[in-house]
Amino acid sequence: MGEQEATGDRGPRLTVFPAVSIEDRIDRVLGLACELWDQGPTSWPGYYGAIFGPAGALRRDLDPRDLAAFEASRACGQILGMLARVREKRPGDQPIQVITIRVPRVLHETLKLEVAELGLVGVWSSLNQLCLSKLIRPIPLAQVPNKGRPGPRAA
Repeated sequence: MGEQEATGDRGPRLTVFPAVSIEDRIDRVLGLACELWDQGPTSWPGYYGAIFGPAGALRRDLDPRDLAAFEASRACGQILGMLARVREKRPGDQPIQVITIRVPRVLHETLKLEVAELGLVGVWSSLNQLCLSKLIRPIPLAQVPNKGRPGPRAA
């Protein structure tokens, strides 16, 4: 939406964002989320995809370096709150994919403790729901370990 593609003599295509403030771009993402909410999303995967998915508003309207600002914004909290409410009421309509991850025992025990502290029912299904809730949150690149990737880390 309003972005332009640019290519250099060497290197990949870059997305050039117009001179629109980060706050205005975040407000655009929030506006779409509210519009979809008002229409009554049919499922949480559809709502998630429209906002956070590969072709969603977040990736369309924000530069990846702006994720930290988005994560800290009031708009992010509002969108994640709406997504949580959609997850409570509308089951997913897409096939389920399975991911197996290995975590240190201390992280696993901490997650189980968090489930208990939150008073979630059914430890294993609740652990799955807690992990899913954590996975759907966008995180800034600076919070992802850089092991094995060349180049400088964006702050």
